[in-house]
Amino acid sequence: MADTIGTEVKEVKASTSNKVPAPTAPKLNVTQQRIEDARDKANWEWITVPEHDLFGQVHDGVRLNFELYGPGKHFVDPVIAEQLRTQIDGGLKAQMRIMQPQTDIRYKEIMQKMGRTPATNPNF
Repeated sequence: MADTIGTEVKEVKASTSNKVPAPTAPKLNVTQQRIEDARDKANWEWITVPEHDLFGQVHDGVRLNFELYGPGKHFVDPVIAEQLRTQIDGGLKAQMRIMQPQTDIRYKEIMQKMGRTPATNPNF
């Protein structure tokens, strides 16, 4: 009986010592994963820079990392696409803010009912 137990132990040790652990890929953080995804052209996106801004002027384009993305379509990786979308949206919001009235409409209505002229700053 002693011979069979010792033999079994030797067989188990021999079978486990021959196994080499399979290499595992390191777990990527969010930024590393986005960079990895950007290398695959299947993930790239088409981004459109508008031809004209909200004032009817020719759009200057968007500058990013010393590159100019002029009006038209551009095929870029997802990281650049997100940054371009953010800059284009920010520019449009800034132009909308300029086009909106500076005085509250409800304030003007109240002052008109009271028969007074709304206070304005002559410097603007």
